[in-house]
Amino acid sequence: MRRAFRTGQVTHALLLNAAAGLLISPISWSHHWVWAVPALLTYLAATGSHRRRPTAVVVLAVLIFAVGLHWLLPAGGGRELHWAWWQHIIGDSYALIGLAVLIHAAAGSLLPHQQRRGPGSTDPLWAAHNRELERVPAAAHAEVEALTGS
Repeated sequence: MRRAFRTGQVTHALLLNAAAGLLISPISWSHHWVWAVPALLTYLAATGSHRRRPTAVVVLAVLIFAVGLHWLLPAGGGRELHWAWWQHIIGDSYALIGLAVLIHAAAGSLLPHQQRRGPGSTDPLWAAHNRELERVPAAAHAEVEALTGS
């Protein structure tokens, strides 16, 4: 059976594969991350309006990629080796965002999902759980006793 993919799923897959590829690459210069802003904007467009937290995080990531804060840090001649801890966070922001995206996706697919069930649900387990108990007819008791010999 062939399954149709939604645009958001394809974009999510593209985002994850590109991030993984850049993170495992021995050389990932800043211009290799040019795909990030269009992919994040497409992901943002595919995200429902009821999800505020992911929207804010994606907008922050787009701003970080668009501004390129690492260009504001001292670089060249080995000066990167003497950055303070906070400069490393800024300088490595592309890789940290890519790693965060992969961790978020892994946690989302590995952790169990809570499914909402309630009245009107088509889930037979929910309906059976909340159905009022009925008295078992005496004839049913007699049939069980006849089958089990008790």
